[in-house]
Amino acid sequence: MVESIKILFLSNISEKHMKTIESLDKRIRVFKGKNTIESVEQLADTDIVASLGWEFPREAFLASPKLKWIHALSAGVDALFYPEFIQSKVVLTNSRGVYDIPVAEHAYALLTGLTRGIDRFHSLQLEKTWKRSPVTEMEGRTMGIIGLGSIGREIARKAKEGYNMHVIATKKRIRGEEPFVDEILPAEELATLLERSDFVVVAAALTKETEGLIGEHELRRMKESAYIVNIARGRIIQSPALIKALHEGWIAGAGLDVTDPEPLPPDDPLYDAPNMIITPHMAAMAPADRHEERIVQVFTANLKAYLKNEAMPTHVDQERRY
Repeated sequence: MVESIKILFLSNISEKHMKTIESLDKRIRVFKGKNTIESVEQLADTDIVASLGWEFPREAFLASPKLKWIHALSAGVDALFYPEFIQSKVVLTNSRGVYDIPVAEHAYALLTGLTRGIDRFHSLQLEKTWKRSPVTEMEGRTMGIIGLGSIGREIARKAKEGYNMHVIATKKRIRGEEPFVDEILPAEELATLLERSDFVVVAAALTKETEGLIGEHELRRMKESAYIVNIARGRIIQSPALIKALHEGWIAGAGLDVTDPEPLPPDDPLYDAPNMIITPHMAAMAPADRHEERIVQVFTANLKAYLKNEAMPTHVDQERRY
């Protein structure tokens, strides 16, 4: 009897895509669950699970004794690194590449809102007030990207092709030239990027090295006319330092799609910081049909490699955590 391979998707997936995955190997059976709480009984004999990283907690892992592979339906996987997973032989892949377009578009939505004063003008609209105030431009400026993964590359492409910017990026491991990036700096030269950039976008994974990376010392190195946008993880920027920087005018403004903590409580002082736009960690959102198609493409590419015992395209290194 041929041993089956049970795959559990803890997300919305259409019957069409379930059948597409099952067609790759006659042993495969695909099941769908809403979340780990409602699907915990299904985990007992699951070989492969596909779940958002922060929706597959330690308790779910412990309820999955047959598990061989976790596919994170997110780019970030920091929530999965509990001790039991680290000590196991379970393979981890993520969905890098799926979110490049929506997250990059959101980064520019935040930057456009800040540079063109959309937040200010919207407030005036609600007050039924017609009043102009100064704005700035992005064309031909310098873009600094912290973290040159697939999302960082898409931000660089849009900076170069859409705004004719000079693009600087920091990268932990430099392996030759990158299209759309004029200068690649080692992570240790972050200060250089901050000092020279008109716009800084944080696109790095959350690791031991990047947690709290941007604090008072780093924000003071930026130009007074510069803007910073975070579409990565909230804990990379130290919130008290950012609040102080905005109130005291060290920088021109900030756009956050991620905060620390999340959700941001109503009394958090970040809400009252001037020249700030905050969105509720939704940069990765895309039309459902496009999102699902991209997710399934990345998952099946990994599954084909898994079945052949080959290197998986979006394998996550446990040490680097990306």
